[in-house]
Amino acid sequence: MNAHARVVLFLGIFIPYSIVSFAKQTKSALMSPSASITDRPSLETYTYTVQDEATYAVMYFDVPRAVDDPKINRDLLVGIGNFVLAELKGNLLNDSPISLDNNAGRLLEISMPKGGIARALLVVAGQRLYRITVVPRKRVTPDGEVSAKTISTKYLESFKLLPINRSVEGEVDKYLRENPELAERALTADSVTAPGSTLNGKALSLPFPEYPRAELSVRTSGTIFVKVIIDEEGRVIAAQAVGGSPLLQPSVVKAARKARFSPTLEQGKPVKVYGKITYNILVH
Repeated sequence: MNAHARVVLFLGIFIPYSIVSFAKQTKSALMSPSASITDRPSLETYTYTVQDEATYAVMYFDVPRAVDDPKINRDLLVGIGNFVLAELKGNLLNDSPISLDNNAGRLLEISMPKGGIARALLVVAGQRLYRITVVPRKRVTPDGEVSAKTISTKYLESFKLLPINRSVEGEVDKYLRENPELAERALTADSVTAPGSTLNGKALSLPFPEYPRAELSVRTSGTIFVKVIIDEEGRVIAAQAVGGSPLLQPSVVKAARKARFSPTLEQGKPVKVYGKITYNILVH
């Protein structure tokens, strides 16, 4: 199994740890963060990077339930550490347990194939998992490694945990946080509700967005994903746009709310469904 198909065992379920980016916004100025948002119906991953002699990155994602079991914490950190090793194709030099604001973590030092040492700080804080990395972009001499280690250490030590701002979360994110069993079921599903799949093919009715005049005046194209919660009767009870033009998102979400689906049955009983609707947009 390759690195991008790895899974992490968490609370008895498998969380896909696959990074498949569909949208990326980059600021070109040196040391300005670039943000990439990765959407799969079950997992959104946020990554911020800056570059100079090394690539500095902060990545985080939320899981359905807070981790409060020390053993699960350790297993989860080991799983993420193994993913980092496979992704960097490096060799583990050191793996030290750390604590950040009473949250469990690991500090990894990894020998890179072309020389130099990458460092990764992994932290589990409630429902949120963080991966902070410093990866050399070119071969580092032994003398240069002393300076690189000093800079890396200062960067990693500068990382601080802040309270999660829930005021900006979408209604689907809020629903899943308040109903984690639905997110967990979607994570383990192998049907149309499985992570990465769309619900378009299951729709009985999928209205096309109607754009106001102001939106039609802007020439744009692309894909907008709408995360949805569908109730037992096939109605959309929560919708949240991810990616695409912010100008077009309100119309797309409005259309998604009007969609109707066949009820999803589990063991003969209708259940709520968490998935996404994909809209391919072309406005002239």
